[in-house]
Order: sequence, then structure tokens, then C-alpha cells
Amino acid sequence: MKTNSFKTILLISLLGAFVTAAAYVLAIYLRLPPSDGTYQIGFHKLLCDPFVMTIALTSAIPIGFVSTPILYFFLMHNNLKIAYPAIQLLVIIAIFIIPNNNKDVMIGACIVMISSAFILWLTPIAKLNSPNL
Repeated sequence: MKTNSFKTILLISLLGAFVTAAAYVLAIYLRLPPSDGTYQIGFHKLLCDPFVMTIALTSAIPIGFVSTPILYFFLMHNNLKIAYPAIQLLVIIAIFIIPNNNKDVMIGACIVMISSAFILWLTPIAKLNSPNL
């Protein structure tokens, strides 16, 4: 049976963690009141701010490494061109839906990631050796 490499899953996991961190910063930015000083500097400058970048990276890198074995177990036999965008999209949607509380958003995003990977693991639609690929 064909499988994806651990290295590929690691790279996708880290990429997903960085995209998710940027989406979280965007979600916080969009929820700021117009009177907030950060609201007026713009999203790009906020994302490039050294303090924001440090916090985002110190959250994203460990989450990317911790989620890799879980994702590898669930996605090693899946087509990553289907599975990764589906999981990433669901996690980003969860970030924007869950109310703005740091702990709740991180826990919710991790639960959505694991549950969507589990569902993709159970369904044959994204399998590597699927006859309709």
C-alpha cells in the first residue's frame, strides 16, 4: 500500500500551523474596535510586527511538531492534495467562528484538525489508491 512520507507530513503540518497562526491574527484584527490603535495600522503591518510574529511563531512551531505524528497516522494513506486543503479550510473556519479567547480558539482549532483528519481517515474519498483518482 502506498504511503506518504513522514517528512512530507511534517512540512505540511508546519505550513498549516503558520497559515493557521496568520488566520488567527487576522481574526483578532477583524474583531478589533475601530478606536483601537492597532486597527489603524493595517493587517500587514500587524502581522509583521516583531511582537506579534514572535508570539505567532512560538505557538505555531510547537503545534506543528506536536500535530505531525497525529496527522501522519491519519493521513499517511491519503491524497494530500485533497486532505490538506480540506483540513486547513475547516480549521480556519473554526478560528473565525469560535469566540475570541486564546485558549478556546487553540483547543477548538486542534479538535477540528484532529476530527477532520479522523473523518478523512475513515472515508475512502481521499485515499491514495482510490480508483477515481
